[in-house]
Order: sequence, then structure tokens, then C-alpha cells
Amino acid sequence: RVTIVGSKKMVVYNDVSETEKIRIYDKGVDRPYETDQFNDFHLAYRNGSQTIPHLDVPEPLRVQCERFVRCIQTGERPETDGRDALQVVRILQQADRSLQNGGAREPLAALAPRQPHPLLPEVASLAAAGGTSYVHAN
Repeated sequence: RVTIVGSKKMVVYNDVSETEKIRIYDKGVDRPYETDQFNDFHLAYRNGSQTIPHLDVPEPLRVQCERFVRCIQTGERPETDGRDALQVVRILQQADRSLQNGGAREPLAALAPRQPHPLLPEVASLAAAGGTSYVHAN
């Protein structure tokens, strides 16, 4: 849940909610005119309306599957792939080492430049032809 407070309204974003992801509140504090007299300084609290806009949010798993199929059909690289997962695992391992070493900095080796997977043309042609194949790598 993320809350953003502005000078006029407040927005709450709740990515877990299925129907009410965004709520906009007309809620805040109004300051009076500028003064240097303490007696003149009074805050006015505003508790106004609440708006919940309708958002068409697609099912995340469906979107992910459609992107995966598109990548197979077109040969484009996914937004995140196994290399990204490998980098996340490396970072988590280094963070764990750092914790074990009292918070010491741990170097993170860079990954080699991305290369297309050697099976990509075969997988793409099978997907385009509607064929089924099993790939096992050791």
C-alpha cells in the first residue's frame, strides 16, 4: 500500500485490492493567511469526499503468459528472463554474505553480455507450426 499526500488531496494505492486499487481523498489541512501573530494561527482540517475510480486491470498471469507466447513467436527477449533471475540470486547471495560479515561491502561480478539462446530458432519454429517439443538441458 502506498499513500501519497498532496497539498489538496491524498491518494492511496493498494495493489492487493481487486476492485479498489486507487482511492482519492479530499482530505487535508488548510493553513490560514500568513501571519506573525501566534493567536492568528489556526489550522483548518478538511474531511471531504472520497473517490474510487474504476480501473480496468487485466489478470497479471494472463498478461505474463501472453507476453511469453509473443516472445516465442517473434523471438524478442522478455522484459525479464533467466539472466535477470540469476542476477537477483547473485545479489541476494552477496547481501547474505555481507550480513554474515557484519555488513561489509561485497563485490558483485558483472554478467557477460546477453547472447541469443542457441535453441531459440528451433523453439520459435515449433511454436509457429503448433508442434510440441520437450527440451532437457544438463
